[in-house]
Amino acid sequence: MGRPREFDTDIAIERAMTLFWDVGYEEASMANLLNTMEITKGSFYKAFGDKRSVYLDAIDKYDAEVVNLAVTYLQDPGNGTGYERILFLFDKTFINGTEEERRRGCFLCNAMVDQAAHNQVIQARLNAMAKKIEDAVTKALRDPNEDGTTLTEKEARKRARASHALFIGMRVLGRLGITEEEVKDTREQLKQLLCRKPASFKQA
Repeated sequence: MGRPREFDTDIAIERAMTLFWDVGYEEASMANLLNTMEITKGSFYKAFGDKRSVYLDAIDKYDAEVVNLAVTYLQDPGNGTGYERILFLFDKTFINGTEEERRRGCFLCNAMVDQAAHNQVIQARLNAMAKKIEDAVTKALRDPNEDGTTLTEKEARKRARASHALFIGMRVLGRLGITEEEVKDTREQLKQLLCRKPASFKQA
């Protein structure tokens, strides 16, 4: 029988994700990965195969633990109206979040900038995550109003795409450093984007 694995795979992937998140894929050398994951080279290759594989594992972990959590929140009417749920996630990130958290950015957004254009497998994985978020925002925007009206699917989708693009842009800009005034201005624009107009309604 082979020797039992001497490390926790999930913890090792968590540590690898932290390194990729902080320095990016290219700058995460094998030496840094092994040191950060606290495993030997032999254990690394036996468990993960190569650097790209552990990067994909890190993306999947972020999807399961962060993206899915946001999607679940957006889809739950118990958390308020769709409008309120979307604004809550914005506020949680940009108003209630620390400067350090803003500077660190979002692992998904960082990966889009870092690797999406260089590897089709990674691109497909990131696209699926982005589409999942867009779908959840679209669904939130289609919550019925008090009078029973709701945004059409087409209109809700357009606004979801625009608000998602705004959110991603802010996450990237956050790494440069953004002022409270910039956050406030962006939030006001997001509120206007999410605001329902009678012409966009239909009976639920």
